[in-house]
Amino acid sequence: MASSRTTFTIFAPVNEAWEKEPYKSLIENHGKTGTEELYGILSRHVIVGKHVSENPKPYNKLRTIHGAPIYLTQDEGKSKISGIRIIESDEEAFNGLINAIGSVIKDPMELPEKDITTVDAILFVQNSIKESSALYDQGKYEASWRNYIRRGNEFLTKYSKFTSSSQSNKLRNVILDDQPVAQLAREAWTSRNVFRDLLRELEQREDRIVDSYLMQLPNKQRFGR
Repeated sequence: MASSRTTFTIFAPVNEAWEKEPYKSLIENHGKTGTEELYGILSRHVIVGKHVSENPKPYNKLRTIHGAPIYLTQDEGKSKISGIRIIESDEEAFNGLINAIGSVIKDPMELPEKDITTVDAILFVQNSIKESSALYDQGKYEASWRNYIRRGNEFLTKYSKFTSSSQSNKLRNVILDDQPVAQLAREAWTSRNVFRDLLRELEQREDRIVDSYLMQLPNKQRFGR
């Protein structure tokens, strides 16, 4: 970050976040244990280039300086980075932007994108329907609808390669946040139906893959088929 010719976006945890373990001990002892672990933590908070956090897409995948994905989202007017609330946003610095966030970003090593399968997509859609249905059953119609929007944008980011273009377009249409002021129950139900159709398409695709695999193993028992 020494070069002023390169811009960065930094998501900086507030001081209180660094007072929690294991970060407090790591900072206090980094001179004894080396700087590699501390660098790993700090680097997950830095993005190359300027990325304005206000008014983002509902779901936006970013890459940190060491290549890990973090996710900029907006829900009910609140911006978050990987689920953490952005407290102060888009403060100009000499070489980029700084955002104050409420806690340290965790850094799970996600499955490589090329290794994601149709089964992962199926589980994602199943969980999305389950979450939103639970909110709907509690009478939280807007929360249910907005969860479909958030999960739909995440699906398109991670799993759209497993669906047809027509199904992807249906999903894009239904997760368009046009700020309805009424009939949120209907909006949630419409979203649910599109997710249901998406799930059926994915399940059919998986069945075809399994059938193709079994055809190559004629001696393998085709249980339940």
